[in-house]
Amino acid sequence: MLFSNETSEFLRLIDFENSKIVLPRKLVFLCGGKASRIAGSPSSLRELLLQKSSETGSEGRIGEAEVLLAEDAVSALAKSAFKNLLDLEEFIAAIVQSVILIVESPGSMCELGAFVKTREIREKLIVVLQGEFKNVQSFITVGAVAYLEEQYAPSQILAFHWNTSREQVVSAPDYMLSEMLLAIPDAMAQVQADHQLEAFRSDRIGHLIYLTLSFCHVLRAAKLADLKLCFSDAGFGIEEITIRRCLDTLIICKLVKAVEHGRLTYYVSLADRMPLEIAFKNGTPNRDRDTLRWVTRIAESIENNEKHRTEMFRDHRR
Repeated sequence: MLFSNETSEFLRLIDFENSKIVLPRKLVFLCGGKASRIAGSPSSLRELLLQKSSETGSEGRIGEAEVLLAEDAVSALAKSAFKNLLDLEEFIAAIVQSVILIVESPGSMCELGAFVKTREIREKLIVVLQGEFKNVQSFITVGAVAYLEEQYAPSQILAFHWNTSREQVVSAPDYMLSEMLLAIPDAMAQVQADHQLEAFRSDRIGHLIYLTLSFCHVLRAAKLADLKLCFSDAGFGIEEITIRRCLDTLIICKLVKAVEHGRLTYYVSLADRMPLEIAFKNGTPNRDRDTLRWVTRIAESIENNEKHRTEMFRDHRR
């Protein structure tokens, strides 16, 4: 197993409390009613919005952000380290720039209650409500929505009008869908402005996930045992189940790829850059305050001792 002295020394010099998380990719988690992405009779506003996005030439995107759907989490749940969908969705929501929740089904109502009570999710949450119900007192408006507005700016609450037939077919005028595709990115921009660069906090799920990605990126192709050593050398007492959940989340979000190699599984970073802006501890010599120099030294050690990791890194990022 490769875990060089350079890697250990590098991690022990990092001042994580003064380091910053840099989001590597624009991702948005779009939640709401069922969205099949199959042409026909749409059963949710979320499905209509995705269809409209495709018609405008932005399939799978809202604004500049790539869309992740709750269905991506559902399909991955059985083979993941998560026991329930809500925990998995909370991990995913913790690393995206924005969470868009269209409140239009019993499931989305449950998600609203869970999301507003989780700090690092509610900070980036954009709620879309049925316009005719926005100013009507209900458990949603005086409960979860009121709580969100109390904690954060009301601009995160958007209201639109759409219709649902007796056959549960959802319809909305084209001009409304066009307006949604303008209003949501505007709300996302306001949310994202506060989260492009964040001071690292080990008590935040999203930051632990991005730290896991940083370790994968430095090691090119990391095994679970390597990641456990990385967290240990960095001074974090992280349980293995948490590391596995971080990896599952990164795989779903296409920021890491799991590569089978004999009896082992390697986790290859697909990020363009390490999502950690590193600060060094006081007393670190000037010659050792060069992140690029450390990463280069570690890469050279990997190339010389376990070249297959370097080749995996190159092959699976193409």
